[in-house]
Amino acid sequence: MHCDLSTMMGRRRCTIEDLHKKTGLSRNTISNLYHDKPARIDYDTIEKLCDALECSISELFILDKVKREDSHAVEIPSDIVNYVRRNPSTLKAVRAAMDSSADDAFWSDLSERIEKKDG
Repeated sequence: MHCDLSTMMGRRRCTIEDLHKKTGLSRNTISNLYHDKPARIDYDTIEKLCDALECSISELFILDKVKREDSHAVEIPSDIVNYVRRNPSTLKAVRAAMDSSADDAFWSDLSERIEKKDG
């Protein structure tokens, strides 16, 4: 899982100090999440951040790997992860693919399509 707080703050031109004042969270907590280095995170912290940034949990945290029902983790190609970060509206479609247990061929094909579109 990846915390996308730095991107969210950058889009809003929000500083760690701004978020500290708005949420009451410690600067250290915000800094650790900003640098994607949290040891753990409380539900209350997530709620405060989502409220302050007016975002959903799925926008704040991005799954890089998906655990399938067959207990085999799927690595989502980095180009797809990066594309979703740049285009949050695509997150719902990618999540649907993850839920449907898309195979490696699906992710490979999607990577090629993204490359063509971005290229």
